[in-house]
Amino acid sequence: MVRFAEGVKGIIYLILAVSLIIAIVLGQTGVIITLEDIIDNLIIAQAGKVVLAIIAVALLIYGLKNLRVLR
Repeated sequence: MVRFAEGVKGIIYLILAVSLIIAIVLGQTGVIITLEDIIDNLIIAQAGKVVLAIIAVALLIYGLKNLRVLR
């Protein structure tokens, strides 16, 4: 379960990193994708709620790991 959560967290970090790199290369601040933008786009998409549920479960697992409830 923790590997799954780590993977989802990694994907979220990759999206934010790529967004920041694009913003630096283009020299524009308006192109940075925030977590709020990602969530807004997922809610609009057909399968977005499923993706958000998967992310929520992964973050819950990761939070429990950090609280040392899970190993």
